[in-house]
Amino acid sequence: MLGLQTEFTTEQLAEIQIIASVSGSLSVVSIVFVLSGILGFRGKNVQWNFSSAILSTLLALNLLFSLGSMFGRSIGEINAGFCSFQGFLLQFAGVATMLWMSIIAYYMYLWIVRRKHADRITRRLNRDILIVILLSSIPAFTYLGLDYYRVTPLWCWVDSEYENAR
Repeated sequence: MLGLQTEFTTEQLAEIQIIASVSGSLSVVSIVFVLSGILGFRGKNVQWNFSSAILSTLLALNLLFSLGSMFGRSIGEINAGFCSFQGFLLQFAGVATMLWMSIIAYYMYLWIVRRKHADRITRRLNRDILIVILLSSIPAFTYLGLDYYRVTPLWCWVDSEYENAR
């Protein structure tokens, strides 16, 4: 079995960082494009429905994560404030996206398997968005308070010194 390489050369890290920055930038542009299309329909007498709401929320969370991954060590010297902000953004958005995907799966289960009407599920939407925000904020703010966010090989996130927090 092949082992995963954990140490990279400076050149390899620079190449990986370029790929991560380009991917993050492309993600931001495409998400903004799709979100503007979805939100643009709201003002044109098109009904805002359940699907639009869950997709827009997912895209907004992914936008936050993409913004966080767009800038890495390639921007030069990173100050502590930016590092903490980027680490917080990546931690919050990563956890929030996973939680929201789980809620979407649960919504689909209710709708398809349990045959609940979409209107009944829609009533839970705002509450569930708030729950995702609150639950995602707990580790993000905790790590910020404990000063866990440091420069890692690609960007600022939880330092490898705190492996259990990852």
